[in-house]
Amino acid sequence: MDHFIGEIRAFPYIQRMPEGWLPCDGRSLACSGSYQALFSVIGRRFGGDLATDTFKLPDFRRGVPVGMDPRTPVDASGDAAWDHGVPDGTAGSLSIVTIRHFICVMGAAAPVAFRFPFTLQGGDARPTITGGHTLTVRHGRAVIFDTAGSLVWESGGDKGTALSLTRTGELVVTDADGQAVWRTHTQVAAGQDPVLLFHPDGRLAIVDSTGKEIWRNPDLTAEERKRGQAKDWERERTEQGRQNARQALLPGQVLRWEVLRSPNGRFTLELAIEGGLVVKSVDSGAEIWNLNKTVNQVGHLAMQTDGNLVLHTSDGKPVWATLASPMDKADHLVLSDEGEMLLKRGDRLVWSSGNASRPGRLVPGGRLAKGESLRSPNGAIALTLRRDGTLVLTDGAGKTLWTPDRSSPRSHSLVMQRDGNLVLEEEDRRVVWAAGTDDKSAHAPCHSLKVNDNGTITVSAPAGDKSWTSPIKT
Repeated sequence: MDHFIGEIRAFPYIQRMPEGWLPCDGRSLACSGSYQALFSVIGRRFGGDLATDTFKLPDFRRGVPVGMDPRTPVDASGDAAWDHGVPDGTAGSLSIVTIRHFICVMGAAAPVAFRFPFTLQGGDARPTITGGHTLTVRHGRAVIFDTAGSLVWESGGDKGTALSLTRTGELVVTDADGQAVWRTHTQVAAGQDPVLLFHPDGRLAIVDSTGKEIWRNPDLTAEERKRGQAKDWERERTEQGRQNARQALLPGQVLRWEVLRSPNGRFTLELAIEGGLVVKSVDSGAEIWNLNKTVNQVGHLAMQTDGNLVLHTSDGKPVWATLASPMDKADHLVLSDEGEMLLKRGDRLVWSSGNASRPGRLVPGGRLAKGESLRSPNGAIALTLRRDGTLVLTDGAGKTLWTPDRSSPRSHSLVMQRDGNLVLEEEDRRVVWAAGTDDKSAHAPCHSLKVNDNGTITVSAPAGDKSWTSPIKT
């Protein structure tokens, strides 16, 4: 038969105490430690002392429990209803049989209670009373896992280091500077003390002193759990990788848990579910470049002996490659101080991700807005998107060297798209003109636009292979 923490039963045992139960003798117990779960259920309704952080059990040694109207917490004499009884052995004309009352302290259905001030630091963990679920702070968020390691719930935020219950009844995840990155936006009524309850089924709830629930963690859908689990795995992978960062990737080597770090320590190259490969700022955590691919089971990045980089899924399927020429045979991959992937043979560049800004260059994702210009390295040639929406390439004397065959007065920007296509767009993203250099294969082109000293503009792959060049005007 199930029993519940806080349940009171009458037993015919006079000399011995049932295992997991305590006698209802009014004794004082510590609110924390072994009796924390019992305290979370009965609180101080039978007495206790805030100064010593204790609470009392009900006392039935010289009385019997009687029913009570919950709207009338005291009887006619002003005594607490639960504390009222008659002397042992007499009750009018009835005979009284001596029994003992015990309160359950080890039931399986009670939550673990945390009261203000409660703080859970990153790396610490709090299990439920049954051990079936665990609350912890990891990878910037508060999370709950079951015994199989499956995600049950996670808070928002990405840089949290601690989870706290405030005096006003709010659950907050804070960063290393004490700033809130996620919160429940809850508050208990004046005069009420908040309690955070962690139930055996993994539910987390905030209640006030009366037991009224003011917040509980929302249930995750199966898809949300799956996506959250994958994200947590990715964060774990990244965290471990940063502890084992590399400066270079050589032929025959792979990146799995590790990351590639720039010499100045400002950028890292990491594997990710969204983006496939991403370059991140260490300071802000922001992505500054990615493959723009979703790889649900990302496995590893390999540098092959032929000098090519290949991204594989966890089952070994290739999903992206640099396709650098075997004749170049790169001998190492590094991440530059600007956060650009550089595949090199000695000092010679074989391939790059093309995301580092240079004079006269529009990198993947870059835009040239109205009124702006790009100039060639010698400064003589300028590509300008004029205020009237006309894109024009001119020399130092202002002579037009090239202009696209289509334009619009509503042209808003020239965009070097991540798919490798150079397009002229209106403000609503409608394409006015395109160079037609997009690559719909599984390989990321990472093309960039260059303004050349010879009076042309070129859309090129990182290794220098030309996809498109504007005609030279004679």
